[in-house]
Amino acid sequence: MSSWLYNPIRTLIVSALAVSALFLTPTLLIAAQATLAWDPNDPAPEGYCIYQRTEGAAYDYSQPCWTGADTTGTVHDLADDTTYYFVVRAYAGAEESADSNEVSYYSPPPVMPTYIISSTAGENGRISPENTVAVEEGADQTFLIYPDAGYHVADVRVDGVSKGALASYTFDQVSANHTIDADFAIKTYTISASAGANGSISPEGNVSIDHGGSLSYSITPDAGYHVADVKVDGISKGSLTAYTFSQVSANRSIEALFSKDTYTIPQTAEATLAWDPNDPAPDGYRIYQRTDGQAYDYSQPVWTGAGTTGTVYNLDYDTTYYFVVRAFASGEESADSNEVSFSASSPPPATHTITVVAGSNGAVSPGSTVTVASGADQQFIMSPDAGYHVADVQVDGVSQGALSSYTFSQVSADHTLSVAFAIDTHTISASAGANGTISPSGSAVVNHGAGQTYAIAADAGYRVADVRVDGVSKGALKTYTFDNVVKDHTISAVFAAKTHTIDATAGANGTISPAGSTTVADGGSQVYTMTPDAGYHIARVTVDGETVGTAATYVFSDVTGDHEIVVNFEMDVFTLTAVAGEGGSISPAGTITVNSGASQTYVLTPDEGCEIQDLLIDGQSQGAKDRYTLENICADCTIEARFSPVNQIPTADAGPDQTVDEGLAVTLSGLNSIDLDDGIAAFRWRQVQGPEVQLNAADQPEATFTAPDVDASGTALVFELSVTDYSDQTALDTCIVNVTWVNLPPTADAGESQTVSEGTTVVLDAGNSIDPDDGIAGYHWQQMQGPAVALIGDRSSVASFNTPDIGPEGASLIFQLTVTDAGGLQDTHTCLVTVAWVNTPPLADAGPDLQVHAGDEVTLDGSLSTDSDGDTIVAYRWRQTDGTPVELSDATARQPIFEAPVAGSEGETLVFELTVTDSGGMLDMDTCQVVVTGQVEAEDTTAPALAIEDPMGEIVTLRTFRINMSGSSWDDRGVETVVWKNNRGGSGVADGTTQWQADNIRLSYGTNIITITATDAAGNTTTVSKTVVVQFRWWSWW
Repeated sequence: MSSWLYNPIRTLIVSALAVSALFLTPTLLIAAQATLAWDPNDPAPEGYCIYQRTEGAAYDYSQPCWTGADTTGTVHDLADDTTYYFVVRAYAGAEESADSNEVSYYSPPPVMPTYIISSTAGENGRISPENTVAVEEGADQTFLIYPDAGYHVADVRVDGVSKGALASYTFDQVSANHTIDADFAIKTYTISASAGANGSISPEGNVSIDHGGSLSYSITPDAGYHVADVKVDGISKGSLTAYTFSQVSANRSIEALFSKDTYTIPQTAEATLAWDPNDPAPDGYRIYQRTDGQAYDYSQPVWTGAGTTGTVYNLDYDTTYYFVVRAFASGEESADSNEVSFSASSPPPATHTITVVAGSNGAVSPGSTVTVASGADQQFIMSPDAGYHVADVQVDGVSQGALSSYTFSQVSADHTLSVAFAIDTHTISASAGANGTISPSGSAVVNHGAGQTYAIAADAGYRVADVRVDGVSKGALKTYTFDNVVKDHTISAVFAAKTHTIDATAGANGTISPAGSTTVADGGSQVYTMTPDAGYHIARVTVDGETVGTAATYVFSDVTGDHEIVVNFEMDVFTLTAVAGEGGSISPAGTITVNSGASQTYVLTPDEGCEIQDLLIDGQSQGAKDRYTLENICADCTIEARFSPVNQIPTADAGPDQTVDEGLAVTLSGLNSIDLDDGIAAFRWRQVQGPEVQLNAADQPEATFTAPDVDASGTALVFELSVTDYSDQTALDTCIVNVTWVNLPPTADAGESQTVSEGTTVVLDAGNSIDPDDGIAGYHWQQMQGPAVALIGDRSSVASFNTPDIGPEGASLIFQLTVTDAGGLQDTHTCLVTVAWVNTPPLADAGPDLQVHAGDEVTLDGSLSTDSDGDTIVAYRWRQTDGTPVELSDATARQPIFEAPVAGSEGETLVFELTVTDSGGMLDMDTCQVVVTGQVEAEDTTAPALAIEDPMGEIVTLRTFRINMSGSSWDDRGVETVVWKNNRGGSGVADGTTQWQADNIRLSYGTNIITITATDAAGNTTTVSKTVVVQFRWWSWW
């Protein structure tokens, strides 16, 4: 797995888009979304994946909800009223990191916008609800308009536009602010006045009159006529000449009828007189009359004519009249004739019969049969019982209509009068507004005195807002009964959406929105947002007396009743979590709580051998600080202290001194150089002594050259190896290559290791150094390790120094002796001087000397090394001091492995030096020899087959310093071993052969060439390699 995967996303921050996260329109819901941000990995991976889950669900790592290379990502289409959880993973190729920290995000229900509807009512009426009403977007709102008694709705204006004289108005699916205004006017009625022929009424025609007003009428017949009848609203009021309407509350009518005046001429007698004619005949004759006791008035004849008979009229009955006749001619008149008298008795009067028939439920006056004198008038009055009316009046079988009276004028014949009565009926008009019904609806005819019940029902989600009877509100009734109906009525029902009230209250140190009382439509929803003041948090939310948690939002859904919501707040208490990585501590450590606004100081202390690498506050680097104070704390916080080992200088190992013949290829091996922490970044070989040679691969762990030609004395070539770690720390080591012909090189002997006390003089003696031929010409002592001392006689065979002052742990000093013979050939040897006080130095044991064959796997064993005072041996260091250079699997291992090199027929001795270090820093050295016997010719010459199967590819790029490799090998006689070797240092044996596995192969930063070698029983080998490039440097404890 790549190294950057050990560094998962450190901090993940989630932020919701502002109401921005949620938009809501009446017809379109925009799904919620959340934007996440995290710290980038360094170096950057190929990209990042966001995974999500909901409560109770697991992450589906096969389905990221966002993928990209940025360090922010937005997740869309989140469901409302749902809590989501998120983690982020970095990826490169097919590999993916562990989860980041988990964050959650609550996607609240959509918050419906609200709009304001302002209502205004003019004088003489009201509108409900009044003033301003807040309405959720998409909801309906009904307004009821009520005129005062005697007034009516004149006009309703919505947003300034007239809608007419409405009793209610509903705003459907409200999506904007609105206004509604109602004007009222006094009710007016029309009185229609008409007059029949031969008369007039004043005022005439249609006259408008306000509710409750009065109006008087005068009725005037024409000359020779009289008022026959006045009908008010079709009902006879008699022969009136004036009428006043008072407290008018309905349309009215008045009609005046006129009849011609008639006179009664008394019935009289008449007398016809006859006389003898004169001769000669006169111009004519005149009749004069008188009664008893009277004289004739000759100026007033009662008859004049030429005949001899004449009739006198208009004579009263039962009176004696006297008559005389005179003839006249040319202005002269004769004397009276003889007088005659006449008397007539009164005749019996003439009468007629009017027969009256009255139906049930009323009476006619006079009733039954009425006798009427001939020529007289007779009036009849029709009186229906209470609750009844005249249905029809028939005179002589001919309908005259529904009259309240009838007059027979100048009766001259018998007549019949038939009157029918019918019960009064009244009309009740029932109507229902939108969103409900009234039953029965429409117009219902009800008999006078009867009752009628109405049922009012609202549609689902609505309620009865008002029931008005004859325009007067009766309240929100479900039934209404008209009892003992005696007039027409109206009943109307108005409906409105059901609404409920939610009362919202916030305690101190925070707010709730909306606050106070909010009206919510039945079945609707209402979102409340609780916002604590700075430094406070929601302690509890109580709904209808029950605690519902501490969420910042609460939604009332499908509201069907009144509710109450109360939120209380408490001061914030924040959690500070402090953790320290390996290599140090932080104080205070662990989790503590502090009040909002408080401060807290943290102190970082690295362990010995470590240093502060970084201090992270909520994942943000603050640098390598040893003290940090959090001030005005207003959120939870994590404090992470990171430590790293103090970089250890690498140890250069230029390999053993070598003696070679001229013209031979020589290999210089720095393969056993080590760096205990971040690895060796670079090798550099250079020649520091002797005839110059051409070094090949001078920047690699192994360099080669060809030994130059020399004279009989030979020559000593000294090479310096410089190794540099990734912290740019450098170490040096040298090796000597003696190129010989005749002269043999010397053998240096620095003497045995010594243990001494502080303040003593130590003698270093090279007296046991030898040279087989020309003798030792020079000595050179150098201090290689330990507290510096002043060497006396560092160029002589015997040198000395005074031991330094030490602490209880003591000190170990290493000195190197270089001897040079007369021909210039050289050899080196080291000795150890331990200055002890309390701590006793360890005892190194390099194990037994060994005898092996070329190609054998050889294990050096330092496991028997001990420390007598109980200290722990903390370090092993193997160094080859003689023989053909070999590569140790791990020069710091207790039991390193190497492959015995090919030796000549005479064999070869390899010398290894083990240095052990105890926990007090004291050293000890020991050596062992490995004798490699001469090479035996093998009969089997077929090399085994070998393949690397994992990882694939010619070049593998990683971000970690370990790799696992596996593959297969085969040989006809069997594969004995499969071993690996890194050209950057390190080797080992794989598990298995046919199917082999090499785990935890240690890598160095940069390019590593991993060589896998399979060896069969005959020693035949096959080698394959894999190039592994480490691109990321990571501190770790190895």
